[in-house]
Amino acid sequence: MMLSMSFIGSWAGDYDYLILVSQPVGENAMLSSIESMGLTITFADGKIVLTPADGEVKRLPIEELQMMYFSDTAEGGEIQSPTLIREALAEMEQTVVEVYGSDGAFYGRFDNLKAAQSVLTRGVYLVRNNTKTVKITVK
Repeated sequence: MMLSMSFIGSWAGDYDYLILVSQPVGENAMLSSIESMGLTITFADGKIVLTPADGEVKRLPIEELQMMYFSDTAEGGEIQSPTLIREALAEMEQTVVEVYGSDGAFYGRFDNLKAAQSVLTRGVYLVRNNTKTVKITVK
């Protein structure tokens, strides 16, 4: 099943890059970036598929994606992931979030992260607010 995230323009605003945070190993994770102008994001076969206006298509297994957000600057390299993710999750406790399954299915819009978690069944989800998207696991 393939779902196109046509609302990408509302996320990107005036930001030039989409930043992807990969699965942390220990305390560190890897940042990579892709230009957001003309970028299409779809989900297929358990992967996020990033198709830039011009350039190479990138496929990343959703299980490896920890977080993604838009930025004014290109970023890359190793980071201290837990701090970045904790900050995003704390922000999502205060803001409206939208929840998507790892297959791209829309699960709903909630007042905050806790409200979403209270009704979700076991599984892996992508949760987004106005500025960031984080992968969570509900057990």
